Amino acid sequence: MLKQLTIATLLLFSLSSAASPQLSQYPDVFLTDGSLRVTLVNETSGDHALLQITGTEQEIDGVVFRAYKRSRGENATAYQIQLDGRERAPVVKSQHWGSDRFTLYMPNGDEYRLYRDKEESESVDRAQLLSTFEEQKSQGVQDSLAAFDRAANEEVHRSRISGFDKAASEACGSGIETRVDWDSVSDELLMDISISGYCGVVVSEMERLCNSNANFADMAREIDHVNCAFRDDLRLRRDGSTLNFRTEKSEPNQQEFARQFLRNL
Repeated sequence: MLKQLTIATLLLFSLSSAASPQLSQYPDVFLTDGSLRVTLVNETSGDHALLQITGTEQEIDGVVFRAYKRSRGENATAYQIQLDGRERAPVVKSQHWGSDRFTLYMPNGDEYRLYRDKEESESVDRAQLLSTFEEQKSQGVQDSLAAFDRAANEEVHRSRISGFDKAASEACGSGIETRVDWDSVSDELLMDISISGYCGVVVSEMERLCNSNANFADMAREIDHVNCAFRDDLRLRRDGSTLNFRTEKSEPNQQEFARQFLRNL
């Protein structure tokens, strides 16, 4: 019985070890001109790497991701991870005058040139990095970050639209509020396009016209709400003090469409 348990234990250990990433002996640590640090250790298989970013206040700080290395033509490689329901490439290696150049792309859109630090690279504890990855994986940290966060994404666009409304209100001398019909926005659409960019187009054009046309500004004070919904066509109608805007992902020239409508109010 003991022998059977021993064999079973060894088999489980063997399977566990086989499932663990096998890391290259040559880690890379990159620094930015600021406080960011990127640790990158390729796997011996060649198609994945462990990736950790520290020194940021964003939620990915300190998390060790197993990044997939995707070729971007002959001279570039993207280290891709799953984040908030999307494929992201936080680190991209490219060729610049015959030398490797690494660039860091943060989830918030910030971009940084990376510089390899020789001493930091040689001091990386690969076993500790792997242990951190496996511990976080067992806790579901990476899976949680990979999942789409609908509420957080909506809040980002609410904040941006609020900024557009404020700018238009100041330019036109009135209070204007854009209201989005979130029931008309699918998860796929929210991940694919800028909802604030689409729904903010009306008040953005109002701001421009108020800044350039005093007569329009007088008329714009009669408008206090813009309703935005995603449908299968492009339409803009006035109903008293409200503008009802129907938009669609693939419709072109929406700024010009809104501008011409507003000029003819």
